[in-house]
Formats: sequence, C-alpha cells, structure tokens
Amino acid sequence: MCASTSRAGRQAPLESQIRRFPRVFRKRLRKLAKTSSRLGELIFSFPAAAFAMVSDRGSPLARGEAVRLVKEGAPLQAVADALVLPLWLRRLPPEAFVGPLGHAPAGDRFSRQVVNLVPEAPELTAMWLQWVLAADQACDEDFALWIAKQRIWRDQPVTPGAMIPLAVYAWMSQNPQGPAAKQLQQRWTSGLGFGKAVTRARDWVTRVINAYCVEGRGYHGGWRQTTSVGGYKFQPRVTADELRREGEVMRNCVGTYADAVARGDCLIYAIRKGGTSVATLEIQADRSQPGKAFIAQLEGPGNGSAPTKVERAARTWLQRLGDCPLSTAGALADGPVSLDRWRRAWGPYANATGGRADVFSSEKPDQTDFVRLQRCLKTRVALAGRLSPMSVSRVGGRAPRTSLSVGGSLQTLSRRPHPASRSRL
Repeated sequence: MCASTSRAGRQAPLESQIRRFPRVFRKRLRKLAKTSSRLGELIFSFPAAAFAMVSDRGSPLARGEAVRLVKEGAPLQAVADALVLPLWLRRLPPEAFVGPLGHAPAGDRFSRQVVNLVPEAPELTAMWLQWVLAADQACDEDFALWIAKQRIWRDQPVTPGAMIPLAVYAWMSQNPQGPAAKQLQQRWTSGLGFGKAVTRARDWVTRVINAYCVEGRGYHGGWRQTTSVGGYKFQPRVTADELRREGEVMRNCVGTYADAVARGDCLIYAIRKGGTSVATLEIQADRSQPGKAFIAQLEGPGNGSAPTKVERAARTWLQRLGDCPLSTAGALADGPVSLDRWRRAWGPYANATGGRADVFSSEKPDQTDFVRLQRCLKTRVALAGRLSPMSVSRVGGRAPRTSLSVGGSLQTLSRRPHPASRSRL
C-alpha cells in the first residue's frame, strides 16, 4: 500500500467525525487536526475540548496551553483544566456542541451522576446540554441535575426566561429567604416529578404576586374588612396561615385553598358569633352577571350544615357589599404593584444569580412583564401535560351540592360556575 493510500485511509474516519460538528467549525477542526496527530485524536477522544479550542473558549493563552498539553501527551484532565471544562463533557458526542460553551457545572456528585443521563441518541444531546447549562445558570447544580433527568429537552428548545419560574421555585425551596419563601406550602425536591413541580411553581408564583406584591389586590370596601351582620362577624381569610388555621378550627380542607384565593378564584371568610366559630364561607364571582357574587359554599364545623340563621345573615351580608372584586379572577397582578415589596420578594434570588434580566429582577414590573410571565407559566404547564398527561391533573373530591343565591333559595351548583378542581370545604 502506498503512503498516499494509507493517509487517505486515516483521513476518512477523521473527516466523518469532523462532519458531525456544525459546519461553521469544520474548517478550524481540520486545521487543528493537521497541527498534530494527537490533536486529531482529541477530536475523537474529547470532542468538547476540540470544540472549545476552535470556538474561541477562554483566552488565546489558555487555548495555546491546552494545545501544548495535547501535543505533549498530557492527561485529558490537564487539558480540561486548561480550558476550564469539566471532564464529564468528554461523554458527549460532536452533535452536542452547536455554539460556544458557557459555564458548565463541575461538582463531583453532579459529574458522577450526569454521565448516566446523557441521551443515547446523538441528535438529542445538543438540546439536552442547553437545558442543563441553563438550569445551572438559573439555579444550581442540584436543579441542573434534576432537569437532566426530565424529558423536556426532547420537546422544546431553551428560550429566554423558559427556565426561570421553575428555577426560582427550586432556589427559594432550598434557600428560604424573604417573604416569597414564606408563601411556600410545598417545596421543590430533587425527587419531584416535572408535572407537580410546574403546578406548584405556577401556584406559588401567582400567590406571591397577588397576595403579597399587588397592593390591595383589587378588593374594595367591606370585601377585605371584618364586618358584622345580625351578630355574626365575617372575617376574611387571605393568607396561607389564616386559611390553614381556619381549616384546623372548622375541621375542613379550606387550608388547601390558598392558591385559589391568591389567583382570585374565590374569597374565604370565617363566620364567628360571640368568639365561637360557626361556619366557613366561600364567595365566587357570578360570570353571568359581571360585578355580582354568589355563595358557593357555606359549611358548619366538620362540613356540617350551617344553621338557617347563618344562611340568612350571609345573604344579607352579601347584599350589602358593593361590586364583586373577583370580576377579573385568575389574572396576574390586576392591581398596582408595590415596587418595594417586589424587590423584597424576589431580591434574594436575583442577587444570588447575578441579577438576571427577567421579570423577577425587573426594576419596574408592569403588565407587559406579567403577560410574559403568565405565558411562560402556561407554556410550562402545557409542556408538562404533553410529557405526562396525568401529572398535572388536579383531581378534586365531590363538589358542593348546593349554593346560596343572593336573595334567593338554595340552587344546584350545576347552574353556577365552580372550579371542578377543588373539593368541598
């Protein structure tokens, strides 16, 4: 065999390997391989390092040092250190590298576990890697490792802000700082499924904004004040702690209504007489009559029937109030936002992650920010539904059988809108 034929035989596999990289970097890779046979071997043994050399990662001095180490036959760990690359990237094929590499997590536990999560199909590794790197930047290595286990990278590319609501939820769960963390009812853990994490993050973010950041939350007059009718006091229950205590006193599940109250789906009131708890009241907006409300549930202790006197007092109380504040229920931030509260709520996360340019570190949050955030949350919920149809379903118990119409008699709930996702008080 002539020498030219031998060289052609060696060049064929190398050219095939180079063609697995993006076209824009192939010319530089060919030039790199011609510099030294060991650099040519690097394209096979450590594609990430070869890619880093031709994609201008780090300083020219650092890249030159890496090239020198390869030529001298130094261990791959030394080459990786010179390029500031974690060695676990060696497990990724050329298809994984479609743009300049940013910071990559390099913790020992992360490195040991992430190599077992690399997709088997080379064409999926680029999207997977982008999600993992974005997760690390948005939160930390634990969150990045959790994202690496999910299947979201099969379905959707990384977009600006796509990771943020989940990342904030995970970060606050592990670093409970400030008023936003106090609104956490169920924290993120690495064992949580993607669907549950999405719904919990959505409900928590909505609760923080509506229950803490928004001034007044659109409530007017007596809707947010303790008022009395016929010797009965109607006390609003707004915060998660207030609802939890009401549920404990009345032996019902109203403690689980914090998200619904924060979203504006309903209002909850404790009814007292002479210091004794007599009933729990739920108010909802009447969608057929804008500005009007109806009594969705009125339950005594242990979900028992409320006395007739309490029913009459509740109807009278409702008639005396003005327009229902739930006419725009379900919207994020339908009132003025306190900038000071906004900074206190999200400041710990923004400071820890370098003040990311997103809605959570916005200096002047406005409706545009909330529309973008709402769209992002809906996208995550829809994605979770596609990945695991049952994971984000909210299965409720039996719905209340009757409701009280203002000025009317008991009516079946089939004639009134009611969130099917919630069970009876």
